[in-house]
Amino acid sequence: MEEKETRYKCNGKALLNALEPDKGFYYKRINRDRSVSKKYSFEAIQVFDMTVSGGPDKFYLHANIAESGATCMLRQSYEISEEDYKKFQLNKRGKYRLDLLTKASGGLIVRRKETASKRIDMRVRTSTYEQLSASAKKCNMSVTEYCRKVCEEGKVVAAFTDSEIELMTNIRQLSSHLSHYAAFLKNGIFQEMSKRDRLEYLATGESLQDYRREIKQVVTFLHKFVKLQKT
Repeated sequence: MEEKETRYKCNGKALLNALEPDKGFYYKRINRDRSVSKKYSFEAIQVFDMTVSGGPDKFYLHANIAESGATCMLRQSYEISEEDYKKFQLNKRGKYRLDLLTKASGGLIVRRKETASKRIDMRVRTSTYEQLSASAKKCNMSVTEYCRKVCEEGKVVAAFTDSEIELMTNIRQLSSHLSHYAAFLKNGIFQEMSKRDRLEYLATGESLQDYRREIKQVVTFLHKFVKLQKT
């Protein structure tokens, strides 16, 4: 039993982040309060280790769940079919394992997009705001969106500037030319030349001079690109 659970285990939170990063796990409950217009309420939870066990007649899906504000996890077990048991083992990185959790729990555990429903108002110094504004501009974001991303993900990768895009375009064009020259040296007439003719061509060939010049251009562009990344 222990061996099977270890072998067929996955982390629900990690799997959800990989497949549906904009969603979270929730308990879906029916609202008993008639004064509330919405039929269902949703309580955010975290799903950690998911394992399967059982046989030969009964099979189970187990999930370690942490409710909002809880200091410990609860281990929930749901009965599943033998077919689901086998599919859980085979579908290591697919959505099937996530779908099975919803199915096995009878729709109690669902995945849904997390909405920004809470508002935070705060005051900062002018210098702090200017720093945030400059960082947000590099990422093509508003200050609000930038701050939210930093809080949620810890780090925001800056978008490419127009200068960086231009450099990348130039590098891509030159790399196409260099690939052409490389193919010529490997498979073209160059291979049919005698050793002496090859040496003479490498020393004086006009095409090869272009080849060398474009290599220097690529190196120059790469240096500029790296320098822009550091600024």
